[in-house]
Amino acid sequence: GKYVDYDVDIDNNPNDYDWKIFYNDKTTKRIFLIAENVVANTCTALNRSATSAKMASYSTYSWGWNSTPQYQSILSEIEELFWLKQWKASSNQSTQQAKFVSTLMNTNNWILLKDSRGYGEFVIGGPPIELWCESWNDSHDLKIYTHVDRWYGYTLSNSLTDQGYSTMRMTLSNTDELWCPSFNGVNGYWISSPSASSPDDSPMVCSKTEIGAYLSRENTVTGLRPVVCLYTDVSATWDATKNVYRLSK
Repeated sequence: GKYVDYDVDIDNNPNDYDWKIFYNDKTTKRIFLIAENVVANTCTALNRSATSAKMASYSTYSWGWNSTPQYQSILSEIEELFWLKQWKASSNQSTQQAKFVSTLMNTNNWILLKDSRGYGEFVIGGPPIELWCESWNDSHDLKIYTHVDRWYGYTLSNSLTDQGYSTMRMTLSNTDELWCPSFNGVNGYWISSPSASSPDDSPMVCSKTEIGAYLSRENTVTGLRPVVCLYTDVSATWDATKNVYRLSK
């Protein structure tokens, strides 16, 4: 969860670092970044991106949907790249779940969060649950695994064996700040994946105390933490003098 010098300012302070390394996929040679915290609606790029995703802002840091959006086209390759593999919105386009997830996964919506140096190839509105778990499992002995309940969405457990509806969500410690930051006054952020049991088929939420929570689409306590996928030829080198990873090609 170290900072990286990705040059997209999302807190209106150009003199600090706003992004952290979320996961380094050594198989695909892709580095994924995540916003250090939920992003305020005063960030112009975030505001325009979320509006493209048919989302509404309910307070400075909270975003949701006033109604069910239309399905937005997503390439299957993007789902594979960002670890939305077990349940694909592109294969479930007629479902309510896919309509919400598609707005977060449609990279066209979040293009304003690409950097000027050309390191970021794609950006989405929040981490899919499989990517989130890959990141978590890379740093924790107690693993969290994803399972899919038919077309409905995901369940979670500490076992490779599906535990069914008894494990919709997993308890977290809010000291794990890469996954559970302070949240700037809201309670969590949207995950780009559906829960197998949600009140109105809205996506999962990562809250201060659990992953896999589900809230209504227009709740006022959930924010956005966009995720960037870097090009395969981008590397990150640690700068110990500044305590930040430096990106380069």
